[in-house]
Amino acid sequence: MIRINLLPFRAARTKENVRRQVTIFLLMIGLLVVVLFGVYGFLASNEEDARLKVEAVNQDLVKYTQQAKEVDEINKENEVLQRKIDIINDLEKVRKEPVTLLSLLTDSIVEERMWLTQFEVKGSSVSLNGFALDEITVADFNKRLQASPLFTDASLKVLKQSESANIKLKSFELTGTVKRIETKTTESGKALK
Repeated sequence: MIRINLLPFRAARTKENVRRQVTIFLLMIGLLVVVLFGVYGFLASNEEDARLKVEAVNQDLVKYTQQAKEVDEINKENEVLQRKIDIINDLEKVRKEPVTLLSLLTDSIVEERMWLTQFEVKGSSVSLNGFALDEITVADFNKRLQASPLFTDASLKVLKQSESANIKLKSFELTGTVKRIETKTTESGKALK
């Protein structure tokens, strides 16, 4: 005998398909929630790493800023020291000039016939005042100054008659220019003439 199944296959099949689609939908939503939590965790971790890196960079910035300030202070101190060294070097260069100038001036004076009352050096210009017994002595002194290696442009500015203790003397004023004495320094820093 033939049996006829009168059960509604189609309704059961449709119900089964709906159940399967709802299950798939719920699994997809669950999977989406898991993926979103994973992405959130990854981004939070990256944010924390970036925050730590920013803090480390800020700490380095503070440290290097402090070091830069110390370097600036050292550079300022070095500039002050370099200026002092330059002043000392300049003084070392010119320390022998007055001695050499006075020695040359002493050698140029006509002995027992003249004497100087004033000797003034301003920069490279020289002014000499003194007394002599006659004009020839003043002329000889002027020639000696012009022949010396340190004086240039030695010229007689004033020559006049004066009297001291009933002795007739010639009062004079000479002007000129002094050349710079070149000194060489050795490695140890001592000046050579």
